[in-house]
Amino acid sequence: MKTTIKLIMMMMIATNIFSQNVTFSDLNLKAFLVNEYCVDTDNNSLPDIDADLNNDGEIQISEANSILNLHIAKLNNDYNIQSLQDLSAFTNLEFLKILYNNGITNISNLGLSNLKTFWFGSQSNIDQIDISDLTEIIDLRIEDCDVNSLNIKNGSVAPNFSLFYSENIQYACVDDITEEYNETLEHMAEGILPTTDCSLSTNEYVIEKEIKIFPNPTNGQINFNTKYEIGKVTIFNSIGQVVFKKIPNNNSINISYLIDGVYFLRSKTENGFIFSTIIKN
Repeated sequence: MKTTIKLIMMMMIATNIFSQNVTFSDLNLKAFLVNEYCVDTDNNSLPDIDADLNNDGEIQISEANSILNLHIAKLNNDYNIQSLQDLSAFTNLEFLKILYNNGITNISNLGLSNLKTFWFGSQSNIDQIDISDLTEIIDLRIEDCDVNSLNIKNGSVAPNFSLFYSENIQYACVDDITEEYNETLEHMAEGILPTTDCSLSTNEYVIEKEIKIFPNPTNGQINFNTKYEIGKVTIFNSIGQVVFKKIPNNNSINISYLIDGVYFLRSKTENGFIFSTIIKN
């Protein structure tokens, strides 16, 4: 008898939890989810219903948990969505597409452990994207975005990965995987390399204009002229492999043994890191 009562009480508690409404910090996001077609129920890449499945003006936890495929895309700014943090309630989400929402400036800690596809595009005001907690991603597209800081180090590389039209990235932390590194490298700001060490923050990077490296191109000898004290110098080849690592002698190094080509140089200083592109010929 006691076991039966206990089971009934557990069922009542579970029912109460899943009938609770999702508490939204961004009411604009809630309004969009309740009023606009945003859920794709037949996986044809077109949303066919809104997220308010029972039409009560709210989104229950049970409703959020039942949605697998979500599109947040508007060609106008009617909703002015500022944050996506509330999407963490959609715990079973597998597909998330976000387009044309220029109020969003930061994406991080979404907590969507089942998410496999993440498309984020046509965002002019996005500053930071951190999807390092999304470990199941197999399709990652961050396209046509003016993102400054990017963290995609999640333990794997997505077979479908694109940064198309997302240029001049100031900081990127990536997995130690050649394909991911090279794709990201093509979209970095001049003189800045991706890193695999996420403990290095954006303010630890000093751009190329803070240092003069000469001669460049060089046939071997490289000299540094900078206000910073140069520590260890690391040089990477075009596929991100370390080919040189040494503390300069009198602000000078010799790379005459390297084959001709384009290299990326990282210089450690007391104020952070300086990145430069050098040509060996």
